[in-house]
Amino acid sequence: MRSLYQPIWQALKFLSLHSADASSQPIPNLEFAYRAFRTFQADPRNEKAHSDLGISAFFALERCLQRRSKDATALHLASLISERLGLSSRAVAFARRSAKLLESAYERSEDAQTARRYAITQCTLGRILLSDGSYSEACEAFETVLGLVERVEDSATSNAEAIKLRAQAHLGSGLANLLSGSVETAISTFEISLEETKSGFPFLQTQLTVLLAQTMWMLGTDEAHEAAKSLLLDRCVTSFRPVRLELALTRYW
Repeated sequence: MRSLYQPIWQALKFLSLHSADASSQPIPNLEFAYRAFRTFQADPRNEKAHSDLGISAFFALERCLQRRSKDATALHLASLISERLGLSSRAVAFARRSAKLLESAYERSEDAQTARRYAITQCTLGRILLSDGSYSEACEAFETVLGLVERVEDSATSNAEAIKLRAQAHLGSGLANLLSGSVETAISTFEISLEETKSGFPFLQTQLTVLLAQTMWMLGTDEAHEAAKSLLLDRCVTSFRPVRLELALTRYW
């Protein structure tokens, strides 16, 4: 099932990777780990070349956390690097610790910046839980994000980060429902995400359209099949890069 949705899975991961916070203070081990993480971002496909760098970054963060065990930024970064190294249980543990600290900080201050960091960490936690097959817990994390980040109603508003965070939460929640067998709930979630995603995000809109069409097709009825094909055709007309859409369409004719 996961391989079928690999392109959107990568898009989901990409959104979170580009939301990581850097430390505001020059802490050597943390700075090294962050620079390593940025290297991963620059070329995420070069897994083999980054393996040694990732291990070095992981141990640098462990040294940092020995002295700064309540540093939410270091914990979040440790979660992301652990995820990249395939250490899912460690990634979940680090993300939970970071989220707990930020939740407490937000409850004390109700500060917008803290809420943003808390939402980003919950996105990371939800994505790792989703990858690990913990669908119910993943949904809870993504619902927390949607509760923290308000929907952008004004199409003229350039609040790209809020749109991306909500898109990631809807995508993650939709995939969690789909993979746990709740197909209709997944469709509803994907439809909301597509509706909220503005025209300034054509790549994400295309991925959402393909994913929604694939999920509709799973319902198995003639009506659902026609709706899926119509959705893809409509997107082909407006998309400036219709190749993926055309490939998807060939599966249904």
